[in-house]
Amino acid sequence: MRSLEELLKILAISSELLQQLLAAPEYTIYHISKKSGGTRTIQAPQGLLRQTQVLLAKYLQTVYSRHHLPCIHGFVPSAGLLKYGVLSNAVPHLNKPFVLNMDIKNFFESITAKKVKKSLCEFPYYFNEEVATAIALLCTYQKQLPTGAPTSPVLSNMVFYIPDVALLQWITDVNETKQIDETGISYTRYADDLTFSGSANLVLSLQARIISFFATEGFEINAKKTRAQTPHGPQWVTGIKVNERLNISRYYIRNLRAVIHQMRVHAAEAVVCRYLKLPATTQINTAHVKKMLSSVQSKIAWVGMVRGKADPIYLRLQTQFNVAREVMLVKES
Repeated sequence: MRSLEELLKILAISSELLQQLLAAPEYTIYHISKKSGGTRTIQAPQGLLRQTQVLLAKYLQTVYSRHHLPCIHGFVPSAGLLKYGVLSNAVPHLNKPFVLNMDIKNFFESITAKKVKKSLCEFPYYFNEEVATAIALLCTYQKQLPTGAPTSPVLSNMVFYIPDVALLQWITDVNETKQIDETGISYTRYADDLTFSGSANLVLSLQARIISFFATEGFEINAKKTRAQTPHGPQWVTGIKVNERLNISRYYIRNLRAVIHQMRVHAAEAVVCRYLKLPATTQINTAHVKKMLSSVQSKIAWVGMVRGKADPIYLRLQTQFNVAREVMLVKES
C-alpha cells in the first residue's frame, strides 16, 4: 500500500473521519473469567471504529496470507482442504519423544503501536510509513493491541513474522547437527502458544536461547506455563493429547456422557438451565433448547474430528445423543 489515500479508499472513509476515529476511539471495556483463575480484560471497539477495523482486518489477512508460514496455526483462514486450528497445530507433534510448551505472557498487550508500525514498514510487507502509522494508531488502544479488536489477531501474526522466521532458521541449523538416533525438532505456534517437539537434547538446547531472544524482542515467556512433557506421561498441545494418537481428555468425554444422560432422565428445563448456567427461575423456551443441543452436538463433532469419524467412542456418543435429543424434545413439547 503506497499512500494514505489507498487506505482510505479500502476503508471507505474520509481523511476527516479517520482523524475523528484516531482522536476519540470508542471502546467498551469489560472483564471475563479465565479458566486458570482471575479475569481477562477485553477492550472491544464500537460503532464505526469496529466497522472500519473489520474491513481493515480482511485486507491485512490477505496481505499476511501471501507470506504465511506453515508453522503458524492460529488466526489463519483455511486454505482449500487445509484447515488451520488447534488440531492442525497438534499434528506435527504426534508421537514425539519430547514436547516443550511455552507461552508468551500478556500476548496482545505486549504488542505495541510502535511494534505494529515497525513490522508493517519492514520485510516482507513494506507498507508506506504514513499508512503504517495510521494502521498502528487505528488498531491499538492505549498504545497496545486491544484484546477484543478484529484486527488484533492478524496484526499479531504480522508482528511475529520475523521471530517465527528466526525460530525456523535456528531449528533448521540445530536439526542439521542431530545424531542418527535423534528426532529433529518440529515447531508450531498458535497465537501465544509455542510448541517444540523432537529429541529432548535438541529441544532443550534451544530453550534458553528462545527465552533470551523473545526478551530482546520485548516479549516475556511465561515460566509458569512452560511444560516439558515426555512419553512417560500425557503430552498435550493446545488441549489435544499427542502421545500415540490424537486424543481428547477423559474429563471432556465424561462430561459429554453425563450431559447426554441428564438429557434422557431429567426434566428439559432443569437440564437446559444447568448446562447454560441460567438461574433456576428462568423460563426456558425453544431458543434455549436449540442453543444447548447445538452446543452439545458441536462438542461431539469435535470428538469425531480429533479421534476420527470411525472411532467407537464418537459413534457411541452420537448415537446416544440422537436418542437423548428426541427424548428431550418430547419432554420440552
